[in-house]
Amino acid sequence: MSHKQLKTLKKIVNTLLLLTILALSVQWLKTQAYGLSYQVSSSMPKGWYLQTPVQRLTYGTWVFLKPPTFAKNYLQRHHWLPNSGIMLKSIQALPGDWVCVKNHQLWINQQVAALTLTLDRHQQTIEQRPFCRLLTADEYLVLGLKDARSYDSRYFGPINRKQILAKAAPLSL
Repeated sequence: MSHKQLKTLKKIVNTLLLLTILALSVQWLKTQAYGLSYQVSSSMPKGWYLQTPVQRLTYGTWVFLKPPTFAKNYLQRHHWLPNSGIMLKSIQALPGDWVCVKNHQLWINQQVAALTLTLDRHQQTIEQRPFCRLLTADEYLVLGLKDARSYDSRYFGPINRKQILAKAAPLSL
């Protein structure tokens, strides 16, 4: 093998090694809940979001979550959920808060937080799971902030902490 061929081979091997290290690093970051996501739904501000591990959840924290199975099926039937099956919402009630859906209103700690609808924009019945109770130690209520028609906890109820995958930080607004 000539010196020139050896030099070319060395460049190829180094490039492949660098690409492998980069791919493994990206994969490791994903397992730690880091990532990028693009929000297309009108329920939260559209744009790019950085996904980071959840350290602590407070009122107003934006999170990526897996909806309950029945909600996921409903959303997929209507083509309102990305292929990832993950939603972006805002934490609006924490463990220990009183939450209730009654009279077409979502109540959090005796205050109206949102309205509920019976029909979607296509005049089809919205699938709902009524509830009225205190949130347990690992339950949260999530809402979309930008669209009153957001399909969120006002319809599918509280979510478990295990459904929350990552915090969301907007990279553009």
